[in-house]
Amino acid sequence: MNIKTKLRWGILGAARINERLLPAIVEASNARLVAIASRRPGAAAQTLAQ
Repeated sequence: MNIKTKLRWGILGAARINERLLPAIVEASNARLVAIASRRPGAAAQTLAQ
């Protein structure tokens, strides 16, 4: 992996830990959030909205 390649993250579950994890991924210059999934309808979208 070269320096310009970003680590792509996919999150499984819309748990409260994401309140800490997601801002760190978004702010990291070498990371990119590409997916969030949840078994609960609408939970992934709600997590992204926060």
